[in-house]
Amino acid sequence: RPRKLSREIKINGTLDYGDGQFLTVRAPLTGQVDKVAAHSVGDRVEEGEGLIAIQCDQLLEGERNLLRALEDFEAARRNSDGFAMITAQKFLAAERRDLLLLGISPERLTKTERLKLVSDRLPIKSEEPGIILEARVHEGQHVQKGDVLYRIANPDPLWLFASVHVSDLHWISVGRGAAISLETPHAMNLRGILTVISPVVDSASRTVRIGIPLPNKDGKLQRFTSASATFQIGVMSDGMPMPTGLEG
Repeated sequence: RPRKLSREIKINGTLDYGDGQFLTVRAPLTGQVDKVAAHSVGDRVEEGEGLIAIQCDQLLEGERNLLRALEDFEAARRNSDGFAMITAQKFLAAERRDLLLLGISPERLTKTERLKLVSDRLPIKSEEPGIILEARVHEGQHVQKGDVLYRIANPDPLWLFASVHVSDLHWISVGRGAAISLETPHAMNLRGILTVISPVVDSASRTVRIGIPLPNKDGKLQRFTSASATFQIGVMSDGMPMPTGLEG
């Protein structure tokens, strides 16, 4: 029986977040930070979890104006006063527009009209689960609309990023499986699939960046952990690498 030929390529790299895993939380309106949840850099937050509340007098005034305009419109509709309805509808649309420009969400607008309750506070929640990388807020701080409050990263997956010399790209292609070894106190051995190969070649080192996503729903994998990927590539009789089935 002929012996199966294979080639082993081992690449060292580091675990990190991918480009699309960062969330920047900005102040949706100008006001004063009224309440800050007990979150520190490195803490995990869940989707929908409260981060801070911003107090804004303009918000309270705007919502009161909105409800007055809504009351006028409903009164005109009950009285079947066509001219008054048109006028009240224009004022109602203007109040809605002003609140949206102030920075509140359409959901908050709808809730205010439905419950007919006003508040000068706007809770800010995390739109995604993740780890807090940066917190730029404290209680009592004055913030402007658009100010960065938090930077959050979703840790699932973490990526093993490494550099591969262009001479090895003949052997390493998208879809190729690899054994992953992490340099941790308790040895962790995983399997991963090469998913990303950068088209940009570093002119100095003649390398390209590759990425292997590693599931991290339980959060056990940590950013900046050193790791290695070992590819065992079958060699065909003509000396070419065994295909992955995903070649272009």
